[in-house]
Amino acid sequence: MNINEFSGSSYDLGDLNQLAKEIDIICHRKLRDGVMVGLLAGRESEIRQDAMIMLLCGFLLGNVRFMDAARRKDRDATAYHLAAAVSIALAYCKLRMARNLAGESAGHVQLSEFNGGSYRHHSDVATWELPDSIKRSMAMNGLKLAVKSGQLSTANLCVVSMVLEDEMSVAEISKKLKINPSAIYQQIARVIRVLPEMIEDMEIPLFQ
Repeated sequence: MNINEFSGSSYDLGDLNQLAKEIDIICHRKLRDGVMVGLLAGRESEIRQDAMIMLLCGFLLGNVRFMDAARRKDRDATAYHLAAAVSIALAYCKLRMARNLAGESAGHVQLSEFNGGSYRHHSDVATWELPDSIKRSMAMNGLKLAVKSGQLSTANLCVVSMVLEDEMSVAEISKKLKINPSAIYQQIARVIRVLPEMIEDMEIPLFQ
């Protein structure tokens, strides 16, 4: 390590202000603003502060190699072991903060079908919250009820099932069934008018 990275010309273990300045310089060099991502994004200053507190509250004084180099007034060795201690402290503080933040996040995440949560009745679930597979299943069940009650035709059911289950476009359906796209749009419009009433009181299946 270059001696210039340790700026104190006459380092003294009793000078906490000087020690804090040295630690701060190294912390900023090793952990610059804007480098963290994920849970720790934007937390660089907090991590540096935690590391400084950790170092000044005993972690550094427990570093035998640093203490020995400081007593011998070996500036190169002191700078090297100080930087090493700062690296360890930063790594520990990152891990500790990440664990704490993850725990806090877990405590505030609303349980859903995606993270192992429990089932909610449909009256408590907004339509947009449902997975696509559940939406398709409910739509198809509603279509079958509408066909059974005579409100929709089997042709309506066939066209919409191609859209929902086969994910076909109107152009693809038109080509396959050899009918005009406008006729397909008319059938879809008919389904849109009838379907909401069919699924209004339908029980949402348990999330898979």
